[in-house]
Amino acid sequence: MEKRGLIRRNKSDSDSRGAEIELTDDGARTFRSSSASHLRLVRRLFVDALPPEDLEAAGRIAARLRLHLDEIAFESEGDQADN
Repeated sequence: MEKRGLIRRNKSDSDSRGAEIELTDDGARTFRSSSASHLRLVRRLFVDALPPEDLEAAGRIAARLRLHLDEIAFESEGDQADN
């Protein structure tokens, strides 16, 4: 992707072992153009198969999982600060 000019790799300010990746303008355009067809397919295969009450339940489940994951991440940050 870097050779194709879609991303740019930069040294990480916070981790000397890693790199930070950013999309170039061409990368962002490529992402947007490819994501539209992907989202149409996801809708056709999954969203259109579910009645509204199932979609609402899926939304509630996703929100609950997000809260749980945020809590775990917060706990993990606290554990790291204690070390």
